[in-house]
Amino acid sequence: MADRPVLLIVQQVSKCPLLKPGDRWMVIDREVSKPGAGKLCGTGLCSVYPKLITLLNSLPPGAALPDDYLLCEGVDCDAAFRMEYSAAPVVSSPIADTAVPTATRRLERASKNAMAVKVQGKNVGPFLSRLPKDLAAELVTSCRAVRYENHQVILMQGIAGEHLYIVADGKADVVRFSSEREETILVTLGPGECFGEMSILTGELTSAEVRSNGDSTIFSLHRDKLETLLMKRPALSREFSKLLADRLKATNVSLESELSRGILGKLSMISLVDLVQTLHQSRRSGTLVVNYAGEKAQLGFKNGAMLTAVAGETLGEEAFYHAVCWPDGDFCFEQTEPTENEAGRVTSDMMGLMMEAMRRMDEMKAQRR
Repeated sequence: MADRPVLLIVQQVSKCPLLKPGDRWMVIDREVSKPGAGKLCGTGLCSVYPKLITLLNSLPPGAALPDDYLLCEGVDCDAAFRMEYSAAPVVSSPIADTAVPTATRRLERASKNAMAVKVQGKNVGPFLSRLPKDLAAELVTSCRAVRYENHQVILMQGIAGEHLYIVADGKADVVRFSSEREETILVTLGPGECFGEMSILTGELTSAEVRSNGDSTIFSLHRDKLETLLMKRPALSREFSKLLADRLKATNVSLESELSRGILGKLSMISLVDLVQTLHQSRRSGTLVVNYAGEKAQLGFKNGAMLTAVAGETLGEEAFYHAVCWPDGDFCFEQTEPTENEAGRVTSDMMGLMMEAMRRMDEMKAQRR
């Protein structure tokens, strides 16, 4: 891939109802956005993007883009895209561009102000203000910084999220579209606030579009790097669990209702202990299925009480204690209520289960040291 953004410029088009000559798409790695007021065409994107990636991967380092066109292969479509490198560089970590340290300083000031508000018992401040300084710095320095123009789309609605985004400088509008394409600005985010984490945490498609409100600098971190960081820093994982709960409350959707719909997630982002406590407190009935490294655990709940636990040949409480020590895994909550005569019956109450689980987790961490 190229180390800087590529612009796809509509050179000619007469039959597409969405595009007009001069419209531009910006491609940065796997991200495609539209600077200015142009529109994205799904058919054109699916047709042209693979060709561009194949071309970029075939070019030697530093080579110029060919003076050629990429053609849309949609039915009765004649759109032709010219390629050119964007003058706006993508700044990767370690961050060296002079604009980015400025953005970082503003972000730090915003975080300090937000922390003061939090101490006074008012609204919770931006996400970064919740983190210890060293953890916030580690998160930011793992990101890359991208400059966006006013109204430029940062994250599209209805896609599988691949990045965590943090507003470094400027603002970003969170916009949701109705089925009739009417838009509503849900919230405007400022420095230190993040977005994109819901899709990564829950495995669902993005529920809103996010676009720049004025010129802005946005930090982004790919989900693979985020998962690595979450594994290394459990404190960050806990903060994301809290953030997820806050997001769900803000949108009148609870974690327990999300679980009841059978969403998928990762234990590196939402711990098994947090999931079990949520199911207990909301008095849910069903089966929590967890997979890790070829192993599978099934925890059955009835009215919030853990009724059964099976992990391979391990049954009962020991099956739960075995699964709770897994460092990662995929989970799904299914509304399939277990019966009391199933194998793996659990007899301990929830308080006893949690205390023993915590003890074993601490013991395991001590052994790893």
